Amino acid sequence: MFQELQRRIDTAKELDFGSIFQRSLDLFKETWVQGLILTLISIAITLPLIMLIYIPMIVYGISDPSAFEQGDLAALPIFIMAITLIVVIVIISALSFALQAAFFKMIKKIDHKETNEDVNFFMYFKQPYLKKSLILSLALIGIAMVSALLCYLPLIYAIVPLQFFVLFFAFHPELSISEVIKLSFKLGNKKWLITFGLILVAGILAQFVGMLLCFVGVFFTASFGYLPLYHIYKDVIGFDNQPEIFETNSI
Repeated sequence: MFQELQRRIDTAKELDFGSIFQRSLDLFKETWVQGLILTLISIAITLPLIMLIYIPMIVYGISDPSAFEQGDLAALPIFIMAITLIVVIVIISALSFALQAAFFKMIKKIDHKETNEDVNFFMYFKQPYLKKSLILSLALIGIAMVSALLCYLPLIYAIVPLQFFVLFFAFHPELSISEVIKLSFKLGNKKWLITFGLILVAGILAQFVGMLLCFVGVFFTASFGYLPLYHIYKDVIGFDNQPEIFETNSI
């Protein structure tokens, strides 16, 4: 399958910006409810996890309230808070990655009018999917951080291939971590300009329309940014009507 996906990328046809954008608008009319649910679930998961970061400080403040008044904070609670922050970021990234993958499966189901496939937002929360989601999200964060450290210019390039991590994971979870990364960068390189343009325009439009709707509208329009990526993947890679077989030792 890896070689076949590489072949499809190498032989991909030219993509039309206007066509993809229009199809994304049309699909948004059918999927905005699922996009809103995705946003709300993400918030519901993220907020409690963020609160965990402050637990060490709360416990320390209860045990010694005078420390905050004097500004004399011990190193231990600060260290624990920093470690908690890292753990929380990793957990949020993995869960968000899995949610996005499920959302793309839902988009495909609606787009193709499928009725026989069981798809839900938590389908990738079970093993071994969640483990692979965790590793891929860590790889994504690591590549983004290294790119940002290199004067941010490499990050502008890397942001396009990184967007395809979740798509290859969603539709081909049998691929290994390295294969997902290689295919994502291969597709990102092949269709970098049109992908970057669509991401930029879709993101600006989603934010602008959301702000016009008293800012609350952002919850409704945020998912629009995913749809051009879906259509690029669909036009280049396509979909196979075959059962997904996950190799647990495929890392």
